[in-house]
Amino acid sequence: MFKKGDKLTVDDDILCQGHTWVPATHQASGQTGFIPSRFVIKDDNSLRSQEWWFDLNKEETEERLMSPCYKPGTFLIRDSSDKVSLVLSVKSFIPETLVAYVYHYKIKRSDHGQFFISPTNPFANIPDLISFYR
Repeated sequence: MFKKGDKLTVDDDILCQGHTWVPATHQASGQTGFIPSRFVIKDDNSLRSQEWWFDLNKEETEERLMSPCYKPGTFLIRDSSDKVSLVLSVKSFIPETLVAYVYHYKIKRSDHGQFFISPTNPFANIPDLISFYR
């Protein structure tokens, strides 16, 4: 069985042909099988290939993070609804009541190409921003 984050070998030619399901080989185990092509992303260190990136809207994000299997502090990064900026969504809770909720922080980009939530703390890249707020 394949899971998110697994390294798979997929034939680029087959992937580019628009098939719904494509053959894949698990790089660690050698196991083969078919996977939905919409779940395949090239591992090129882009934002979308990171384990914390999800293609979800705000409602889907809240539904996912509010699941009891996720602890406070669990987060993900996604596109903002404006498709210009990014959003850091984090599960948290109110200590007095232990009621869980999800905070959404807009990640903006400066004229100099730096990323920030607060303009007083700019970062050269998203992983640095995540490390700081983690």
